[in-house]
Amino acid sequence: MQFLKIFRSSTEVLSGATYPTISLVLLFRVEIAGALTESPNDSQIVKSIKYRMRRALAYRLSVTELHVAAPVLDPSQRNLKALQEYLSERGMTAVDLLSRALQQYIGDSAASLTVDNPQTTDDGNLRPWKKS
Repeated sequence: MQFLKIFRSSTEVLSGATYPTISLVLLFRVEIAGALTESPNDSQIVKSIKYRMRRALAYRLSVTELHVAAPVLDPSQRNLKALQEYLSERGMTAVDLLSRALQQYIGDSAASLTVDNPQTTDDGNLRPWKKS
């Protein structure tokens, strides 16, 4: 029962319909991955379940760029270790990730944001999305 508590709480929180939860997906994935590590007190059955769930975690709860872009925009999640690892593994910065997400989800209207200095316009002013 103790082992299954993280799954219950993550399901309840991520199923919330009255508040945004996308920025919490990466956090809960880290929590679930931690819960799937074997401990010396685990019975053989629990060890077997954890092993099988670890093998299926990437398939069942895959991390997409959207799952990483959301915590970048959430001040409470911005320093999450998993977020920093994701960016460093791909040689990206948060600005690169957000620019790609804008291009992917907004399309051509975001193309004007990806110039040599994506933070400023030609007249030196901050771009509206950077101000936000």
